[in-house]
Amino acid sequence: MSKEKRDERRREIHIERNREQREATAYASRRRSTPRKPRATMKKTRKKQAPNKTREPTPVAETKDDYTVKLSSLKSELNSLSYRTRNLPNSVNTLENNINELSTRIQNIRDNNYHSRKSLDTMIETLNQSWSSNASDIQSFSLEQSNQLLQRQNNLEASLNRVSSLLEVDQDSTQLLEIGRDLITIENMVHDKLNEFQSQYQKINNELRTAEATVANLSNSSIKWKNNEHPVLSVIVDDLSHDSKGVLTLTNQRIIFEEIREEVLRKTLFIVTEKRTIHEVVLDQPIGSIEEIERGQVGFFKGAGLFIKFKPQTGLEELRIDTSGDEDDKIIYFYNYIISGEADKELEPFEEAIEDNTPIICPTCSAPYREEILRGQTSVKCIYCGTVIKV
Repeated sequence: MSKEKRDERRREIHIERNREQREATAYASRRRSTPRKPRATMKKTRKKQAPNKTREPTPVAETKDDYTVKLSSLKSELNSLSYRTRNLPNSVNTLENNINELSTRIQNIRDNNYHSRKSLDTMIETLNQSWSSNASDIQSFSLEQSNQLLQRQNNLEASLNRVSSLLEVDQDSTQLLEIGRDLITIENMVHDKLNEFQSQYQKINNELRTAEATVANLSNSSIKWKNNEHPVLSVIVDDLSHDSKGVLTLTNQRIIFEEIREEVLRKTLFIVTEKRTIHEVVLDQPIGSIEEIERGQVGFFKGAGLFIKFKPQTGLEELRIDTSGDEDDKIIYFYNYIISGEADKELEPFEEAIEDNTPIICPTCSAPYREEILRGQTSVKCIYCGTVIKV
């Protein structure tokens, strides 16, 4: 090889090496300018991309879950419908028992000398007669409809125990909806048949409970009853005027407040071992001595109560009583019932009132008595000589 060729070959090799070094330098520069991601971040990135590669659940598993849940729900609804269906005749039987007990309850309060509200006897008799005429038809209807619905429900229950697919469950679901609609219709029909009797019973029951409470409140009373006097209402109240608790009683002749307190008879080491309950009449006035009864808010907590105002000639201060529930309404209702004369009309024995305009003359000083005689008042006092005169 000549010298010129060797020199040419050396130049080519030198140029090639310089080009490779420039390319290597440029590649290293590009690597340094692009930051590398931490390994932990790259792992998280791969995890985030993982869901895109996961397989979706098979439709078979999803259908099986729907089938199980829906079948369980249908069985639960069916049990609820069955309970309501069996209860249809029970509602009729319950009302019948309640109505039958009314006669016994009214007899019990009559035996305990509660003779007011004679209209209750008539109301109970009328209800018993009306119920006796219709009870058989209502019971037969409710029992027949109940049995038919129970048979359909039993058939549906057997079908639910045999199903094996979601399609069959959907078919039974339609039947369950139909049974539910039919049950609501029958419940409304039975309710409509019972509604009139239930309303009458509730009205009588409320009045009987008031009468029964009156008898119970007076069971240990210290009140001395007058001739032809009968209790009409008796309720436990708080007398805020005198800071005491007791029984307020309205009779056909008087208003009476009987204070109830406990007296300690014996103590052992500061512990009460024996005590007794004392009933003491602290207010005894003719029913006509009341001028007005007003509703109001009484007491520290401003609860429902009444203000009973007495006529000026009685010299009595206003009575403030704290009541509970609807007792304030009852006191006003029965006060008007007495004042209107309805109480005397219903009481036994009933003696027709004879109007007597003959002036009252004092048997001692012969002076006429011209003051107002209050309703329920049985005696007056002569203002001249002090003689007590029966009226």
